[in-house]
Amino acid sequence: MSCSLLAFMLPSAQSLRTSFYFITSVDDLKNRLSKIIFLILIVRYFEFALKLSPTTITETLQFACGIVLIAVDIFVTSRK
Repeated sequence: MSCSLLAFMLPSAQSLRTSFYFITSVDDLKNRLSKIIFLILIVRYFEFALKLSPTTITETLQFACGIVLIAVDIFVTSRK
C-alpha cells in the first residue's frame, strides 16, 4: 500500500526531467541556484536550532528573529 501511495504522490520521471532540469537562461539558472542555497541554509539553521537550548530571553528572541528572517526570505524569493 505504501508503494502505491508513494507512486501516486510523486510525479513521473519524465515530468521531473522536463520541469526541473530545463533551464532557459542564465537568469533562470541563478534563480534556481539561489533557491537551493537558501534551502540549504534554512536546513542548517534548523539543525543548529535543534541543538540550541535557550536559557535567557535574549537567546529566545535571537532564535525568533532568525525564524522571522527565514520567513521573510521565503516570501521574497517566492515572489516573481
